[in-house]
Parts: sequence; C-alpha cells; structure tokens
Amino acid sequence: MLHCHRMTALQLTLFGSPQVLASGAPVALRNKARAVLFCLAATESPLSRRVLAGRLWSEQPSDLVALERLRGEVHALRRALPAGVLEISTETLGLNPEAVTSDLAQFSAAAGRTQPSLADCAQALHAYAGPFLDGFELELKGADGYVDWLLEERRHWETAWLRLLHTTAQRAIDEQDAYAQGMECCRRLLALHPDDEPVHRLLMKLLALDGQTEAALAQFQECLRALRAAGLPAAATATATLAAEIEAGHFATPQIVSPTTAPARLAPPFQAPVVPAWFVGRGAAVERLRTWLQSERVVALVGMGGIGKTTLAAALAHDQRAHFPDGVLWAGLATADPLEVLHAWARVFGYDFDAIRNLETCAAAVRGMLDGKRVLVVLDDVDLEGRLRAEQVRALLPAAPGVALLTARDRDLVALLGAREFPVEQLAPEATATLLKRVLGEERVERAASAAATIGAVLEHHPLALEITARRLARMPEQALATAAGELQAEHRRLDRLRMGDLSVRASIALSWRRLDAEKQAAFGACGFLRGDSFGPAAVAAIAGMTEASSEEALFDLAALSLATYAGSSRFRQHVLLADFAREQVADADLARQRLVDFYRHFADTNRANYAALEPEWENLLAAIRTAHALQAWQAVIDLAAALSDDWFTRARYAEMRQGYELAIDAITHTGNHKPQHAEFERMWGRACLEQSDHAESQRHLANSLEIFRHLHDNAGIAQVMTLLGRLARARNELEESDQWLQDAEVLLRQLEDSRGLAQVANHRAWLTHQAGDSDRAEELALHALAEYERVGDATGMLAPLQLLTVIKRWVRRDNATARVFGERALQIATELQDRNAAALSLVHLSSICYSEGHAREGQRLAEIAAADLERMGDRRARGVALYWLSVNLEKLESFDDALARGREALAVFQAVDSPYDEVMTMVHLGDLLLALHRPQDARAIWTDALEIGLAHNRAAVPDLRARLAQLSDAG
Repeated sequence: MLHCHRMTALQLTLFGSPQVLASGAPVALRNKARAVLFCLAATESPLSRRVLAGRLWSEQPSDLVALERLRGEVHALRRALPAGVLEISTETLGLNPEAVTSDLAQFSAAAGRTQPSLADCAQALHAYAGPFLDGFELELKGADGYVDWLLEERRHWETAWLRLLHTTAQRAIDEQDAYAQGMECCRRLLALHPDDEPVHRLLMKLLALDGQTEAALAQFQECLRALRAAGLPAAATATATLAAEIEAGHFATPQIVSPTTAPARLAPPFQAPVVPAWFVGRGAAVERLRTWLQSERVVALVGMGGIGKTTLAAALAHDQRAHFPDGVLWAGLATADPLEVLHAWARVFGYDFDAIRNLETCAAAVRGMLDGKRVLVVLDDVDLEGRLRAEQVRALLPAAPGVALLTARDRDLVALLGAREFPVEQLAPEATATLLKRVLGEERVERAASAAATIGAVLEHHPLALEITARRLARMPEQALATAAGELQAEHRRLDRLRMGDLSVRASIALSWRRLDAEKQAAFGACGFLRGDSFGPAAVAAIAGMTEASSEEALFDLAALSLATYAGSSRFRQHVLLADFAREQVADADLARQRLVDFYRHFADTNRANYAALEPEWENLLAAIRTAHALQAWQAVIDLAAALSDDWFTRARYAEMRQGYELAIDAITHTGNHKPQHAEFERMWGRACLEQSDHAESQRHLANSLEIFRHLHDNAGIAQVMTLLGRLARARNELEESDQWLQDAEVLLRQLEDSRGLAQVANHRAWLTHQAGDSDRAEELALHALAEYERVGDATGMLAPLQLLTVIKRWVRRDNATARVFGERALQIATELQDRNAAALSLVHLSSICYSEGHAREGQRLAEIAAADLERMGDRRARGVALYWLSVNLEKLESFDDALARGREALAVFQAVDSPYDEVMTMVHLGDLLLALHRPQDARAIWTDALEIGLAHNRAAVPDLRARLAQLSDAG
C-alpha cells in the first residue's frame, strides 16, 4: 500500500516578510484580512471578536462599526481559505491547529522548552527568518491598536530569539561538536551589539576550546576596540583573565572544587525573610508565579522602587518551600559581593570554597555542588544602583533543576539574563483597604472608608507609601484619616510624609535616580510636570529643552529602569510618587511649568478638530490650564479655553469644559476686559451643565451670559442664549416658558437674517411640540429644520432633527423602516463628525428600533454601549434613557431580574435630574416587570405613584396607566 504525505491546509510565514500559502500556493487577501489571520496565528487560544475589531479599527467611535467591518474581513477569509481552517463562534475567532502550520509555532515549540537541547535550539533559530511580520505595519492604516500589538509581539519574539542565541552559545561550550554552532550565535549577537562584553568572552572561550588560540586572542582585541568605540570602560577583570589564560596555553573549563569526602548531611537551608502581616492583594500574582516556577528556569519580578517586589519574593519563597526540598537561598545584592554570596551558600551545604577567589571558578563549583538539587535561589535587587554587570549576576544562577527568582528595576538587564519578566504593579483599591485595616484595625478604617479610599487613590496604591502612611497613623490613634488624606494631597510635602525610620519612598526612588545620566535626568524631571493619563515625547522634549528624538530614547530608557511605564503608541505614564520626586530634581520649576503651558497652548491651537491627536491629551490640556492659572498667565488660560471649546463639546468632555471655563472666567476677571469672551464662556459653561442635566447651575451661567450680551448689545449672542434657555425650560418640563424663550430668540434671529439660528429654533420648537403631544406639528418643524441645516451645510445641526424624526417615525407612525433610515443617518453623521454624544444618542434610538423589530439581543448590546459612553460623558438624562432601553430589551429576552435592576437604575437617574416625564414612562415599564415577576401589589403601588406624577407632567401616559390599574382590579 502506498502512503501519501498530506500537506497541511494552510502554511503561514510570520517571521520576516509574511506569507500565506494554501497547499503550497499563495493566497490573495486584503491587508485587514491578513492582519486578522496573523493575529489569530500568533495567539494560542481563540480571540474575542471585540478585541480584534478594537485593534484593527481603533479609530472608529463605536464597537458596532468596528465589529461590522470585522465581519466583512472574516467573510473574505472564509471565501479564500480552505475549509476547516477557521474556527468561528458568535463571540470569538480562532484557527484549527490541525489545519495550520507556521514558523512561529515551530520556533515557539522548540524555544519554549525548559531546557532546550542544541538540536531544539538549531530548529528554532532556523525558523526565525527575521523580525515578526517585518514591515507589515506599514501596510495598515487606521489600525493603531493592531500596530501597537504587532510591535509588542515583535519585541517579544526578538527578545526570545536573542535569548536563544545566547543559550545556544552557552550550551555549545559543553559539547565539542557544537563549538562552530556556538561561535555563529556569538557572531550574530555581536553584529547587533558589538560592545556586549560577555558575548565576546563566550566567543573567546569557544575559539580557545576549538584550538583557535590566535583567533581567540584576536577576539579579545576586537572586544577592547568595541568597548572603546562605545565609550565604555576597559574590559572587565574576567575578560582580561580569560585572555591571559588563553595566551598562557592552559585555558580549560573551570573544574569543580569539592572535598574528598562528602560533608555531613545538613537540614535544607531556608533563607527567605519573614513576610509582613500586611502583605495583601497579591494572591493572583502568587498563583501565576507558582506555575511559572514549575516551568521556567529564571523568573524576574520587575517594578519601581517600593512597589513590593521583595515582599512578593519572600511570600513566594514561603509558599513554594515544599516544592524546593533542597532549600531556598537568598541574597540581597544591594550591598553583597557575588563571590562572598557563593562562599556563604557553599557553607550552608557543608562545603568550604573560600579559597577560590575567581568568581567564575567559584560559580562553577557551586553549580556542581547544587547539581541535581531542586533549590530556589532568590536574588534581591540585582540591579540596584548599577553595581553589578550581567555576568556577575549570571554567576549566581543555579544549574537545573534549580530555579532563580530575581527582583529588579532594570528590564534590559532582566532580558539579558534570559529571565521571564513578571511586572509587579500597584495594589488594587480593595487590597489597599485591606492593608490599612491590617495595620489600623477594621473599625477605624470602615468608619472613614471615604478617606481611606482617598489615601489609596492619592498614593496610587503604592505598597511602601501605604505601609508608611498606615504605620504613621497607627502611632497617632487620634488623627482622623481624612486629615492624613488632605495632607497627602499637598504635592510639595507628600514625600516628606512618606518617611518613617529606615523606610522612605524618596530614598527608594533616589536609588534609581542616581543611575541616570544628565539627559535621562532631564527627561525624568520633565515627566513630573505631566500628570495626565499619559504623555508623549514631544511634551517631555518641550519641558526639558531637548530634541524629540532624544526625549523618546530617554523615555524608553526610563521605562526600562521602571521610572516610567510604556503605555503604547509612543506614550508613557509615570506614577504620582515618581512625579513628585522628579519635580524636586528640577532647578527652575517655574520655567518647566511655563514651557508646559506654552507647548499645550500651541498644541491646542494647531490641533483643532484633530481628535486623534487630542484624544490622549485631554487631561494634560486641562492640567496646562490649571498650571497657567497657578502661574497667573491669564492670557494663556483664556487662549487655551477658547481653543478647546468646540473640541470639548464635540467630544463630550463636559466635566473638563466646566473646570476650564471656571479658570478662564477667573482669568478674565483678573485682566479686566474680554467681555465678549466672558459672555461666550458663560454660555458654553451653561450649555455643558445642561448636557449633564445640572439645571440650576446651567440657569446661573446662562443668566450671566445673557446679562453680559445685553450689556454689549450683542443680539446674536442674546439669541443664542435665549435658544439654550428655551431648551433648559423644556428639560424642566416648563413648556410655556420654553416656548416664550424660543419666540423671543426667533424675533432677534429674523432681524439678523440668521438662517442657521432660525433652523436651531425650529429644531427646539419641534422637540417642544413633540413633548407637548402634537407629533404632526413636531414632524413638520423637524423636517423644516433638517432642510435648513442641509441648505446651509451644517452637518452638526442636522443631528437633533434626525434624532427627533427617528423617535416620531418609531413611536407615532410605527414606521420602523423609516425610523431606522433616520437613525442610521444620524449615527453616520455623528461618526463622521466624531461627535461622541450624538453617536451615543443615535445608538439609543437604534436600540429602541431593534426592540420593536424583534432583535432584542442587538438592542441590548447597543444600549449597553450607549449607557457606558454617556456615563463617561456625564450626560445623566441621556444615560437614563439608554438604561431604560437596556431594561426594555432585557425584558423581551425574559431576563426579568436584570431588566428590573437596569430599570430601577434608569428611574433613579430620572429622579436625580428631575425629569418627571421620563419617570412616568419608566415606572409604567417597571410595573410590567413586577407583574412578570408575580408581584402584582408592587406593580399596583408603582403604577399608582406614576399616575399621580403623570397627571401633572405626562398626560399622554395617563390613559394607559388607568387601564393597567383597572386590569389589576378586575383580576382581584
């Protein structure tokens, strides 16, 4: 019988230039479809559709559009790929591992073994043909999230490849037939990093072992030249010693020194320190690391000073004591000499290696001593103040089956040591509360829960800072936690309060600071003035007075040293305590603050409507306004607020608008002029309050604006404010007052021949008429307003009448098809304008249409997206409407308990914003839910309350309520 080898259905090349082959032939695919395929191939388990869509269409304002586009690409893949390759569900996408092969899988399988053989290493190195998806990021547009993922994956696999080259070279020393293979790996490493002295030393050994003495000595000279070219110190003693041994002709692999008789059997050593009682919040980390220690050779806990690396290492050592029966060894490398550490470890096992004064020889002796022993070696602070080089730390790593656990701040050193990095993050808020309770007692903390939460938030849940704060409070039982929270909010004194005995947050950070050169110190200091969610190299460069390229390089170096955090897309973050320390190091803080203001003043002015640039900078822009105000740079405050006004509103940044206008108006009062600007800021402030249903505050600012515009005889401004006052009165259900304001505005606008303003009045009158129950007239006015907005080319103005027409067609005409046309047109325009509020409101309307069309699951999803977006904006009433439709769709899905919870949440919102019309509609719905849950008495009670409110505020709902109550009475 003949046996045929069947080719795998799909073959993927992910290293180097990417390729897609089906049965050996290229497959033609669009770039986005290829991107989906590559992402699935690089992930072991199925991926969420939402994650994929978010990566590939990160510029889209809603998940709905992104998911729809993903569906199109998946459809293209299904047509182009062989059957059985894709594994598709409603929520996830994946690849059938039986039908797909890839070079990445081959590399990972070979390189991922705990102790890969030289054959494994060769197989993996052969699979790695170049960088992951080399150049593919240049073929993708509008996919920032995907590009961020791709670059992170590329760094990961490149690091794994470099680690494998190093491992292969080290393994080759022990196998004569593999010397050439090891030399090739060393040369590839040196081609990338010519000044890597440990690699030069490896190559020298391999050449010497292979009998190439002259070549080994020539390599030593090459090492010296490379170090000089890089401006590094002369070769280390170990390199020079190795060269001398080679030249003397007696180079040999260090021999294990051991006593002629075995030492007396001693109890396994356990050197880990005691874990403090307030060690909390690391359960998930311990669980994950527990698994890593069973499969990895070297694991590194990496993070900023004081973040809890040492305590976590100690806790893990105690947790894993039984899994390392031959002992747990501990070395604090902040001050210890590596050679003395080795001598001490030898003594606890009954050996005396004190006579060995060469580090590498002693390391070989200790590895021989530990050969076959399952020990855990913990190396604490391997990089503190840059005392030790990688080869000195590497000398302390145990031979298999021993495992090393490191704590470090330097990610580059960790990578060089071939360790698997575990980032140690700040505590979760609930862990912070637990820590405070452990030290201060549960009753004291619960009594001041809000202040305790503030302490955690101010310190950004930094373990050392929390421990010091708690212990200081424990010494002063009479001090209120609120007082401590207030004191910690004073930035200029915060680090002074985070010191107790030999514990000091400032001192902990200073250990890392001292390692920085002048350029990195300048960049680090500049970061301290940027307190937003994230910041980019351009802002840091402006504050520090350096080039953007130098700034970016310095920031990546700071992130490698745990003095900043890389946030993706060339943006960074800095912990608040690092920022406090950083500002202290800047000699002229006012100059730095002025540079920050100048940078963001220019940035705001040149990036109007450029939301891609503005989106990550909102917090920094508001911080720039605050900084300008503190510097009494009044014109800068005014200019920033003016430049940001339209963008704030379009992107629904209402809370920031209100803060910014408050500072801007205060700046105007100090300058004594800018009356038109004052009136406009008051108007926009009132509008922001109105969007957040803060009616009393809105009334105050609109009244101020109206008074100033009247004083200036500015009829255009007066009409704009009157139109907003009409909308405000309608929101308060004061329909007659609303009509009067709109009439007064219309008179002025006709005098001004302001077509756009008249269209706006027509739109508000349409909504007012609809609310009063005259839907025919409302539709007529809405169509008129829409036509006028279209005529004058005002796309933003078109949104409100389109949304009203969606409502009328859906609820009055029962014409779902036309309602969907209007609703989807509104969503399209809002998406094109990047108007977040209008997009969310359009999703709410489409959710209601989905409900009436029987697509409740889709309606639920749209309402959930809208409710979350509106909550972030602070548009409370609109969020209440979204919650209402979420509840209604859940009712249709017979999820009655969830529907009741969401409905009650909506009712609470409407009560908070004083919207009785919406209250009544929600109470009718809640009664229906209570009936479905067999609670007729509760339904009767809520409908009775709704009837009383409806008689005054929602007459349209009264007949329906009376009918429902009558049916309940008939039913007994």
